[in-house]
Amino acid sequence: MNPFLAVLLVIGAAYAGMAYADDVVHINGDPYAFIAYKDTIRIVDLSVPHAPLMAYSIPIQSEDSHMVTFHMDKGLYLVAYDAVDDSLHIFDVTSPYSPVSTHTVQHVGAVTGLDIVDTPQETLVMLAYDDTIRMLSVSVPDNPSIVHTIHPVWGSHIPDGISHMLPFGIHDDSYALAVGKTSAQIIDLDEPNSFKVSIQQNVHGFDHIGEFTDAQILEYDSRVYGLLAGHDSVIITDLSSPDNPHQVGVISLESEDTHPLRIDVIHGGDTPYILILDGEILHIADVTQPDMMFSVQVGPDLHNVIGYADGVHLEVLLTGDDLLILDVTDPAQATPAYLRGDQKLLAPLTVETVVIQDSLYVVTISSAGDTIQIFEITNSDDIIPVSEVAGGQFGYKGIHGPQDITIVQQHNNKTYAIIPNVNSNSVAILDISDPHVPVLIHSINDIPEIKSPVGVETFDVGSSSYIAIAVNFINGVFLVDITDIHAPRPALLIRDGQYGFEALSGATGLESVTIDDTVYLLVTGYYDNAVQIIDLTDPLSPAPAAAIFDDVGGYSIGGPHQIKAATMESGTYAVVTSIYDDTITIIDITDPVSPSMTSQITGSDFQGITSPDYMDILQTDGHTYVMVTSYYDASVSVIDMTDPASPILVSSAIHNVDGFDMEGPLGISVKSHDGSTYAAVAAYFGNGIQIIDMTDLSAPRPHSLISSGIENSVALFGSHGMGHIIVDDTPYAISSVFSQDAVRITDISDPLKPIPITVLENDESFALDGPIGVTSGAIAGKPYALISSVWSGAIQVVDMSNPSLPVPASVIGSHADSSEGYRGVVEANLAYVNGHVYVVAISGFEDVVHIADVNDPYNPTHIATIKDGTGGFTFSASQGLDIAYTPNGVFAIVAGFIPGTIQIIDISDPHTPAPASFVTTETENFELIGYMPDITAAQIGNKTIMAAISYRTNTITLADITDPFNIQYINTIQSGQPDIFIHNPESIEALTIGDQVYVAVASINDSIELLNITDPHNPTLAGLAGSGIESTIYGVTDLDSIRVGSSHYILALTPNSDISYIIEITDSGISQVSNIPPVPVR
Repeated sequence: MNPFLAVLLVIGAAYAGMAYADDVVHINGDPYAFIAYKDTIRIVDLSVPHAPLMAYSIPIQSEDSHMVTFHMDKGLYLVAYDAVDDSLHIFDVTSPYSPVSTHTVQHVGAVTGLDIVDTPQETLVMLAYDDTIRMLSVSVPDNPSIVHTIHPVWGSHIPDGISHMLPFGIHDDSYALAVGKTSAQIIDLDEPNSFKVSIQQNVHGFDHIGEFTDAQILEYDSRVYGLLAGHDSVIITDLSSPDNPHQVGVISLESEDTHPLRIDVIHGGDTPYILILDGEILHIADVTQPDMMFSVQVGPDLHNVIGYADGVHLEVLLTGDDLLILDVTDPAQATPAYLRGDQKLLAPLTVETVVIQDSLYVVTISSAGDTIQIFEITNSDDIIPVSEVAGGQFGYKGIHGPQDITIVQQHNNKTYAIIPNVNSNSVAILDISDPHVPVLIHSINDIPEIKSPVGVETFDVGSSSYIAIAVNFINGVFLVDITDIHAPRPALLIRDGQYGFEALSGATGLESVTIDDTVYLLVTGYYDNAVQIIDLTDPLSPAPAAAIFDDVGGYSIGGPHQIKAATMESGTYAVVTSIYDDTITIIDITDPVSPSMTSQITGSDFQGITSPDYMDILQTDGHTYVMVTSYYDASVSVIDMTDPASPILVSSAIHNVDGFDMEGPLGISVKSHDGSTYAAVAAYFGNGIQIIDMTDLSAPRPHSLISSGIENSVALFGSHGMGHIIVDDTPYAISSVFSQDAVRITDISDPLKPIPITVLENDESFALDGPIGVTSGAIAGKPYALISSVWSGAIQVVDMSNPSLPVPASVIGSHADSSEGYRGVVEANLAYVNGHVYVVAISGFEDVVHIADVNDPYNPTHIATIKDGTGGFTFSASQGLDIAYTPNGVFAIVAGFIPGTIQIIDISDPHTPAPASFVTTETENFELIGYMPDITAAQIGNKTIMAAISYRTNTITLADITDPFNIQYINTIQSGQPDIFIHNPESIEALTIGDQVYVAVASINDSIELLNITDPHNPTLAGLAGSGIESTIYGVTDLDSIRVGSSHYILALTPNSDISYIIEITDSGISQVSNIPPVPVR
């Protein structure tokens, strides 16, 4: 037992002194971290520990910033030293999402450390220099002043620089411990130039532990202790008698790490703990039982430790090049916060099945939810949620926007999952050898060429193991050596257009295959509509073997997505799914240098393969099967390709048929285990995983389901839900939170500092069950918002005269009034006709368009319902809606999602709407408009131009509707054209700036692209904001545009209800300026 134990057994409540660098404070009950990182101070919201959220970034230009927070009656303040401009900055951070600079003290000199101290008279900042301390009064934060200058007396010891200033109190007296490199000085702050004794190593009973690397104060009961950390030890010093400090113990670590120790203190109930970060290990020392030290491996790239209490939990924040939060409520079972998930499936993208220690597991990822989840399906009748890794904007090891997953099982009985993350431009390596406790061991996040990684594949060459990463934005494949999986080494980039590689634009799907002892990599080039075959005999010098292109040699591979390989007696074959051409292509690659098409399956051959997407291959009983998902047909097709020249459709599984529940199926993984064969299918739209018993491939049957229900979908019917309103010249953002039945209102009069105002929730006052559409405008001279809610089957009219206290005015439509059929209403727009105000609404469930008179918003009147397929109207599964005002009258433009129709309706007399014109995918030049989630109209000169986006074909179709009775095709903008990156667009918004007209396009699987369509025949790229240009913006579901002052902004909604962006449009492009802060939802 350590000698200081006897002294420390009398313990009351412990608390930590202020940290001199990174810090955690509570604001309105929620924890926020202030983190010095490179050239900024990041304010990070820690209220959801597994998904920290950037609140603000203050550009303090120093990697060695020293900072501290302090409370005043007026709020919370931050003091930070900037070594570059030699200035001390004071910020009001009471509102952490919108800090305000209050004062800057210039030319303060080379500060080495700082801290805050409260005296009965004033609040002081202690500024430490090499051998001097200045006391700066900040009692008036916008007018600080120097009140003292202190020159410590260090006895015969020559001072070697003050690095830490730690205030503490003894009874009613104030003191500070000034810590130098090898010694410390106690200062009486009531008499600053009357010094107490110094603490020197090897003198008066103090051990020698080398240079001090960190220091903290521990106070409890009536005693005060100073903790002085060296490289492998921590001295415990009793400071309770400032005239006679004495050592009471030493914590010695057998550390071989060269990193300096960092320390903090935290208390749980009556027990204080000392936190010691020793390189890659965190030690937790129970002060009452110091011989009971708990240790946990935390990984590299973490350089500071902060302990804080969060409700009933004790948390440890570790910062550095990465950010990790541990729950240490039970120090013996320290758990990373990223493992604290709720197992709710949210839009699963793909799956992998794996056998670990004789048990069968399914691993799934969600880009929308930033999660990796593991379920045990050994007994598929009793599926067991095993674990969840949760990420986000600061997801540990870059878990932010996971796109693919591959499993690696090495000879040491270790199993790893490798996950590319498109939003953080990184690849995470997760040890799942114990699926119950997955460990994120590494992140490949420092390679500039890894931008927008969307796919990953493993392969071995000789004794070395590699991963290939499809880097979509770079148009290439990056190879990384993972022979030592804990220390991956970058190999090289294979890039389209270089060294003979010609089919890698938009690299997406990857598959490795060995042919005649040579390893080849098969890659789908999404934008090239091509397949590249790469010889990897020497991974450091890969060579192009062959390239296959759409419309060349009989191939029809438009929009190639996934690629798989199968080796059979007759040879080796590649199978390619192409979502544009509705084809599954089987290619003989037995001679990789001279591939040849063996057969091609089209939608007309087999039912259920519209836009075939993901697939897996199963070889059993001498047969080879390919199992293919179709998102749009909601199906899984089982195809026997044993005779690759004559593939046979064996069976199909279809959503809502024979008990299958897999709406929006994407990823699929097939595995045989204990005599049975199962397929796991990710149902993106239905938030579930369908487990299918494939033991009898001719008759697949639904076996079990993992699901959180479609009602929790983030992508349901386009996820429209971003709007704005202007009240008394003040602009407000209105954003719906579909999963939480809520609508948030934010003051954006200063877009750099948006202020949360209030939140509306589904209750007896507001019909907001599944809010999905937001529109607003003036009615009878007052501002109103109209919220469309899918499950309420209604439009809530809200009086916004007082945005802080919105008033429910009325509800249009409801389940109770089924005659109006508002079930599934997804969008509504206001239409102003002859001085009267109407609302036009579309229902994707009922295939109807509604019109209501809202001239009296408290007493709206339903006046018309138009049904698809009657009276010449065509708008099946409508999702997009806009209103066009032309010389010919007022018209509603309705986009039908499936199969793809644009119906223009004359609503000049809203009581008797009439069809004006329509086009479909069968109309010449409009073949690519299928699956339209949104549509918009813009006035360009004397022309009215319509722009429609296709989720399936990644296109924007422009047409002239100046004469709404005669739609004239103009142009199609397609992803893959130079600088056009549109991946599954969800929303489009037109805006006019000066004499220029733009459309902003939001993509659920990319970001935002701004196009200038002033000349619609020659549209040009105006700017983009996304993963490709160092942005965290990814997965945008809805847009709105607004002018604030003389500037123009885009409001962007994402699947994460806590992240919505304000993006400024400038002459140089577009850039994120701030986040709309979340308003808590009950």
